[in-house]
Amino acid sequence: MLCIEAIPPTGKPVGFLARLFMTMILFALLLSVIILIHEAGHLLAAKRFGVYCYEFSFGMGPLLWKHHGKETQYSIRLLPIGGYVMMAGEGSEDRDEFEEIKVNGRRITDKPILQRIIIMGAGIAMNLLLCVISFSIYSLFKGGAFVNLINCWAYGFQLMLNGITATFKAFGNLFVTHDLNQMSGPVGIYEITDKVVKRGVLDYIFLLGNLSLSVGIMNSLPLPILDGGQIVTLIIEGITKKKMDANVKEKLFRFSWAIMIALAITVTINDLGLFA
Repeated sequence: MLCIEAIPPTGKPVGFLARLFMTMILFALLLSVIILIHEAGHLLAAKRFGVYCYEFSFGMGPLLWKHHGKETQYSIRLLPIGGYVMMAGEGSEDRDEFEEIKVNGRRITDKPILQRIIIMGAGIAMNLLLCVISFSIYSLFKGGAFVNLINCWAYGFQLMLNGITATFKAFGNLFVTHDLNQMSGPVGIYEITDKVVKRGVLDYIFLLGNLSLSVGIMNSLPLPILDGGQIVTLIIEGITKKKMDANVKEKLFRFSWAIMIALAITVTINDLGLFA
């Protein structure tokens, strides 16, 4: 059972270290599942439409482990703070004539716009699916006796819809009242994890659903560095029948990074103040 209630009181150094280590493991597991599910969505959709995928990576930074499949290298990297699927056509990775022949017609840019939109949106869809599954499991066991399976799925879906409404309401309040207390960064999520795991595995699963939903919604925002922004760009290119100017796209990417970094720093500072 994913619970740390049995760890000795924090007044003892050994108990404190054990609890800290356990929370860190559960926190990392939480983020790892969400990241893997999200990136797996992109990978599965890309392969379904025949896009050549060079690498499926969990984590960023130095390589720790890799396995070469038929086409794709599966990697684990040092920093478990993200992940990516490297697809042909996304950058300047097609370096030689052999590579050129191998990926010819299989770049993501070679595919119809609708297929590219589906590939970009697949990560978000997987996060929402994980959210519904988590909420459904929670409602299945939290309802006392095993409730009707259909009802539990319906309840899980309803909880997801409620979560979407609450999240967008929180975003609205952020711009109106500038209140950051309804948002949490890594520090806040770690503190929440520490509290939730004491209550048992069901509340931990519920937190997994909540965070997966938040990641899905965050990635749907229309910023070019996020999936939502890339989808908007593809829709615009589909309507206008021409590609967005590379310089304009680069400036939008830099602006988006600036917004995300500023938001991350602000939320982290707020978390440190709340949980100090």
